[in-house]
Amino acid sequence: MKKAILFMLVCMTSLMINAQEALNGNYFNEDFKISLKVNLAEKTIKAPDLDDFDECYGYFEGNINGVWVIMKIKDNKGGKVTVRAISDRGYDAQDMLIKMIDEETFEFSLLTEQNMKGIKDNKYAKLPKVLTFKKK
Repeated sequence: MKKAILFMLVCMTSLMINAQEALNGNYFNEDFKISLKVNLAEKTIKAPDLDDFDECYGYFEGNINGVWVIMKIKDNKGGKVTVRAISDRGYDAQDMLIKMIDEETFEFSLLTEQNMKGIKDNKYAKLPKVLTFKKK
């Protein structure tokens, strides 16, 4: 019985670590032309043109309102990671749930009431609450 419980704990821990460690690299959202550079395993990424920020877990940039920097990992349960991202303009922050779809694809869901904004078809528009990013 003790071996079964220990085995289940080891499996659950490895699943949580895998989701966090798997999200490492460069990803792209084709619909809104947003790129994501990320390493959720450790803070090793320097956001572009943001000298005031220390190294972070990653950032979003492209056809969105500014650069969004992933500064904090809030939760890591069951293959899903919750992070806190802040705008380079400093007036907005978002909690996001990151879920691995497969080894090359991740889904980002906004957990707050506010929407991020971006450019679509040459118009300023609210981004959907869920964006899919594929590895470049």
